[in-house]
Amino acid sequence: MSGYTRFKQQLDAFVDKLNNLLGDISDPLVSEVTTLAADTALSYDLGTLLGEDVSGFDALGVTVLVRVKDTDTTSPTHGFYVNAEALVTIGVSTAGMVKIHNFSADPLELKVKIMKPERLPAA
Repeated sequence: MSGYTRFKQQLDAFVDKLNNLLGDISDPLVSEVTTLAADTALSYDLGTLLGEDVSGFDALGVTVLVRVKDTDTTSPTHGFYVNAEALVTIGVSTAGMVKIHNFSADPLELKVKIMKPERLPAA
């Protein structure tokens, strides 16, 4: 076996292990625009979204991005999707549940993106 072939096999094995550890984190599990009524919540189950048991993933480290459409006609960002921290709360449980709650008195148009969490190293 040539040195190049051995190196290529080792590199391929390393890449396979890295992909297994991280998973494909570049594609979002959720990417949607939705309307959330006043004082209600959206729930997402990471296990269902992943299609496998969430215990092999860093559920608490999941990235959840939420933006709200600015409907204030006097705002310089009117019509833009802006940070939503003043209006919604995002919660994540160790069991892999993600909850987004609208605490405002009005319905909100939200852009929700949930990225795949990192896979935990094998024990």
